[in-house]
Amino acid sequence: MRGSFKFAAIFVSLLVVIVVLCFYFRKTTIIDIFTHRDVSDIVVSCFPLTSQGKISWWSGHQQELKARYKVPHADRPYGTWTIRFWDIGSGYQALQARNDNLFDFSENEQFCFSEIKYENRCVNKRVLLEVSRSMDGIVTLTAGDNYYRQQTNGEIIVSSAP
Repeated sequence: MRGSFKFAAIFVSLLVVIVVLCFYFRKTTIIDIFTHRDVSDIVVSCFPLTSQGKISWWSGHQQELKARYKVPHADRPYGTWTIRFWDIGSGYQALQARNDNLFDFSENEQFCFSEIKYENRCVNKRVLLEVSRSMDGIVTLTAGDNYYRQQTNGEIIVSSAP
């Protein structure tokens, strides 16, 4: 009995290590980028799970986004821009019919990209990270319920709600 318990403990420990390593080493992939005026929607897979991971990813990839994809795309007179990172989940989906119940006040649970001309052009409405620059040059980041501000030197600090 004692041997089987030891085997089970080792098996569970190895399983936990494998799962942690998979999440740690998973690579974020940019699937699509759609830009309309000063808003860029970036559809990604395998985005970091934690707010800190998302912020670290942004810090490490913002220059690549600018050089390779021309994102962010600033509004000419004001210099404002917004980038929203969307989770691709299990892939693009067809638009689901809304319940036209008079007492149903829920929002549509999908965000659809008009640039995609196929039936499957929607993702679940789940913004993983939103980064915005205001007219006065302040860059704010929103990851879930957490708010951050990027300093002019690139450092990102915790901020109160906007």
